[in-house]
Amino acid sequence: MAGDVVCFADSDAPAGLALPDQGRTQRVTEDRLRSVTRHCERGRAFVTAPLVGTETELASGEPGEIERAVLDDLDLEPSDFDLPGEFDSNGTRRAVLVRTDCTVETDLLTLSFQLPRGSYATVLLREYLKTDPAKL
Repeated sequence: MAGDVVCFADSDAPAGLALPDQGRTQRVTEDRLRSVTRHCERGRAFVTAPLVGTETELASGEPGEIERAVLDDLDLEPSDFDLPGEFDSNGTRRAVLVRTDCTVETDLLTLSFQLPRGSYATVLLREYLKTDPAKL
């Protein structure tokens, strides 16, 4: 939606793996909404959400209002992440939806897939198995 921040696919990603390139972002405007939507549908762009830090770019419009409301509810602001040493965080944005091909062998259950940095195999497995992770 207008106000979202999207990142585009990494042109250097391995064949068959659409990886988001957090270095190539663009704020969605009403004028570009249809075009960006098509890019997202084709795996060429990804809607992002913030991993908040001191320099995080928050969205604008309704998405930005939601991001700011969450920070307000938690009584946080980006400067709160200016911490000493390795605990400091500049922040970034990460794709909220990642596509991957998953192959399944059922004789001895084996799943094979690739995920970009910042994605978690346990989340993919939870979606595949549709069960509470505590019950796995």
